[in-house]
Amino acid sequence: MYCSVCRENKKEGIKFLNAHICKDCLNAITKTRVEDAEYEYYMYTIKNILKECQTNY
Repeated sequence: MYCSVCRENKKEGIKFLNAHICKDCLNAITKTRVEDAEYEYYMYTIKNILKECQTNY
């Protein structure tokens, strides 16, 4: 399945609303602290997933 975070095809992961998040990205997201450089990217990506979900309902 296509991961909405890293944009790669990876089978293992979770379905979050209408998006697939692979196991690697899920682990990275849960370990990211607010101070980390990746934090803004993950927040932006999750915000877009939420927006997309709202427009589909």
